[in-house]
Amino acid sequence: MPPLRAEDRYDSLFQWYWHVTAQRFGFDTSADWRLLKAMARQKSTPDATTPRPGALRRMPLMERGDLALDGTRNADNPEVAIREGALILAGMWATFKAAAGLERFRVACAAYHGGPRDIVRAQAFLQQRDLPRDQWVAIAMVLPEVTMTATARETVEYVRRVFAEFDAARAMPEPAHA
Repeated sequence: MPPLRAEDRYDSLFQWYWHVTAQRFGFDTSADWRLLKAMARQKSTPDATTPRPGALRRMPLMERGDLALDGTRNADNPEVAIREGALILAGMWATFKAAAGLERFRVACAAYHGGPRDIVRAQAFLQQRDLPRDQWVAIAMVLPEVTMTATARETVEYVRRVFAEFDAARAMPEPAHA
């Protein structure tokens, strides 16, 4: 068996928290745990940005006075960061119900990165013009115009990078675990 790559050391945590969160929130099967991992990896790159001050590098989580959502200490603990990242993604997925399948995950991923308010504003803009508000490509096109912030462009790029990595990971066979 080949040695474990450093970038894969948290795979079991990503798998576990994806599975638990997917069951609890009723995710459809268009995505899997590798989406959560791609999101974390994109936030961990040297050029990663986040519009939220105090966000952790492993997952884009807002530090709440160094406490995790459940009240435990969050000293950059990978398990806490992954668990809370999965829960925040699930909250965004539950919020944006107009889209389906991977489109819903793209919209949720964008809201995860840039915040749900800007996504809602972009959807309202599209709806006023009788354009599809459930398609990420349409939202991505109007997001910078609607928000007039650099964050919108960063969000669009973040979603592009996450799904490029996710699509590449899905094209490869999953590693066998002992």
